[in-house]
Amino acid sequence: MAEAHAFANIGSHQKRGVLLHVTEEGVTFNVSVHIPSLPLLRRAVWRRIFRFRNAAVNGFYPLGPLFVLVFVAVLIVTVLSVGGDNWLRSGSVADVVWEIGLRLPWADGCGNKCRIGVLAAWTGLVFLLLVVFFQRSILRALLARNPFLKRKVPRVWARVWAGLVMLLSGRKPLMYSFQSSLPALPLPALEQTVRNHMASVRHVLDEGEWEEAQREAEAFLRSEGPTLQRYLQLKRFISPNYVADWWEKYCYLRGRAPIMINSNYYCMDSAYVRPTNVQTARVAGILHQFMQFKKMIDREVVPPIMFQGVVPLCMDQYKRMFSSTRLPGRECDEIKQYDVDVSKHIAVLHHGYWYRMPMYRWDGTPFTPSEMQGMLDAVKADVAGREPCDEDEGSIAAMTAWDRSKWAEAREEYFSEGLNKVSLQMIESAILVVVLDDDAPADGDFTAKAYSLMHGHDGTDRWFDKTITMVGFANGMVGWNCEHSWADAPVIGHLIEWAQLTGEHIAEYYDARGNCKVTEPSGTAAPPTPARASWSLSELARKSIRKARAASAALCSDLDLQCQCFEAYGKGVMKACGVSPDAWIQMAMQLAYFRDQGRFRLTYESSMTRLFKLGRTETVRPVCDESVAFVRAFEDGSTTDEDVLELLRAASTRHTNVSKDCMAGQGWDRHLFGLYIVSVGKEIESPFLKRALSTPWRLSTSQQPQNQTDRWSLKNPEHEKRVSPGGGFGPVADDGYGVSYMLSGEDYVYFHVSSKRSSPETDSTRFYGHIEASFARLRDLFEGAATAAAAGGTGGGSKAAPRTPKSIGGAASGGGKTPARRSARLKRGGGER
Repeated sequence: MAEAHAFANIGSHQKRGVLLHVTEEGVTFNVSVHIPSLPLLRRAVWRRIFRFRNAAVNGFYPLGPLFVLVFVAVLIVTVLSVGGDNWLRSGSVADVVWEIGLRLPWADGCGNKCRIGVLAAWTGLVFLLLVVFFQRSILRALLARNPFLKRKVPRVWARVWAGLVMLLSGRKPLMYSFQSSLPALPLPALEQTVRNHMASVRHVLDEGEWEEAQREAEAFLRSEGPTLQRYLQLKRFISPNYVADWWEKYCYLRGRAPIMINSNYYCMDSAYVRPTNVQTARVAGILHQFMQFKKMIDREVVPPIMFQGVVPLCMDQYKRMFSSTRLPGRECDEIKQYDVDVSKHIAVLHHGYWYRMPMYRWDGTPFTPSEMQGMLDAVKADVAGREPCDEDEGSIAAMTAWDRSKWAEAREEYFSEGLNKVSLQMIESAILVVVLDDDAPADGDFTAKAYSLMHGHDGTDRWFDKTITMVGFANGMVGWNCEHSWADAPVIGHLIEWAQLTGEHIAEYYDARGNCKVTEPSGTAAPPTPARASWSLSELARKSIRKARAASAALCSDLDLQCQCFEAYGKGVMKACGVSPDAWIQMAMQLAYFRDQGRFRLTYESSMTRLFKLGRTETVRPVCDESVAFVRAFEDGSTTDEDVLELLRAASTRHTNVSKDCMAGQGWDRHLFGLYIVSVGKEIESPFLKRALSTPWRLSTSQQPQNQTDRWSLKNPEHEKRVSPGGGFGPVADDGYGVSYMLSGEDYVYFHVSSKRSSPETDSTRFYGHIEASFARLRDLFEGAATAAAAGGTGGGSKAAPRTPKSIGGAASGGGKTPARRSARLKRGGGER
């Protein structure tokens, strides 16, 4: 118990205030005042200085601080040097300023010149703020009319627009310099949203359902629709984003299903490059990079991401990346972010034991990578000297994979006081969670790695509530499991690109043996030994843990996951064929799904809306008249290659245009969602909205972005070797598929396919086979058309002959994985050290 008491002292917070104690002998006052140490005071002062500086810089951006100071100084000197009859001293503006000055409380002894100088300085600052206000208003108006997201825009206007935006954007912006310049998410017209929605479900509803949906849509436009739209217009007027807060609350935090598999997602490190095989060294190196990125976030100096190098994206999601956790509630969860003075450690899990590992010295400087590795090695050594962890204590993390209401009840009942509360607060207040895992996925076995990152060992060794859980494998591989409510995957992708795909290699942390190089420590004191957390579990608490463990094990066993690399060709071939790579992949998946299920289903593709303030995502629906016509013609077998190609290009154009509309805030799913929330809140019945939001997404897809930093380029062969396979997520519907894909350079595409084993309708291996064969068939289509065109050019222009449908499950040119190419790439990428 002494060890547990020591840990409790480390994690507890000193109580302060006035305690009133009344007895028969009288009243006793106990006064407790917390006096922080000088290093803490110094760090607090520096934080306030940084925040004040950033507020000033952002307030006057794009005008630089030096320009502001010089302008104000010149204005003061000019006003003081001119005569009293000059317009600067006697004009209408000067009269107003002087009248204001007469009402200000001036200090005794402040002469006339002093007052004039102060008033001139304030006038100059107000003038510059007005200039900035007009600059941001113009920039906001320009950003709201992005020509790159329009379907047809004159090239001259696009160039003029880009030039104006770049001129008004300034140089070297801080993280939040553009936040006040971002436009609000537009609210689409009601008729437009209903029309687009009906077109998107035409081919996924049966004839009877379609006719009923049409009647409901017409009734909606006549009755409750306009009323709900007016409420949304009011919400848009009074809030920076009319749907962002509702989306986070009702789509994520009010969900009661387990977040493991159903909400959380995973991300992988480099596919074939591993700079060290030493587990603790690799984790320490990436942790050091993470701490540097965290410092940039804390100081608000992360460069804002610029879409197409011109348009700034909203950076609001980054603020909750570290030191945050999702806390369960009986009806609604909450996201809590801990102050930097509290969250200065990480929580380390190894073989069921939890440890508190500090990341900073007493003076606020971070430990070096070699010191971090030493502390992680100390954790492993301490665990090795102990008996195997009690099964229930070692499975506490399974509570975060349980039903949210049940986890909230158990947390209140068994983890709200005493030792359990201290240990739980240590985990929840950590910067992030690190798991030292015994798994060692083989090179190229992305599926095994995906399973481990998605749920670990039956959900018992991943803390799914934490924003970031980093998993260090025994062979030096790493990966991440991420909670979804606080931000979307591109934000984590940016962190991984900066820290692991580029920063780890730039820093060159590891020596010839794979350990972190010993560098000069930033302080004199040796790093402390990580403190082990202890638990005091009652029998009722143990029963809850066992129930959670059984429930999470059932979820894990039901997951069917495949992660594969398609190596026959990549976006280079797609672009050479004149088709958008994203549209190519979506049409290939429509082909695959039609062959897998024999019909069309509602398909979800995520699109970002971060061009707008507080924007997150919008839904692109790939199933449309054009895509259905293409798939049916392709499967028909009697249509010529030329005609099928025309249908493919039409479907691709339609998909690209809809994607642009969604990025421009003209999608319809978030609009329908907002209308539905208003209808529920105002108790307005709407059969149309109920049907629209209850149709399941049986094919949910997402593309993962790359090159979010300027620290690397996939055109560089050395950089291309470091590319990550991306990550994946679970299926949205019980009888559906979840597909995540990553376009890796010009030649590869990674796919993450998930489904549920309990569904007789789905099989992830089978579906990936259909995707792979569809890719081969699409390339055959273009090659056949090119051959026919060449023959027609030499033989009189005869039309291509009708095609014979190929078996989608059979051999296809270039469709399968090529072991020779994979082996060559392993050698090129380094593979095992």
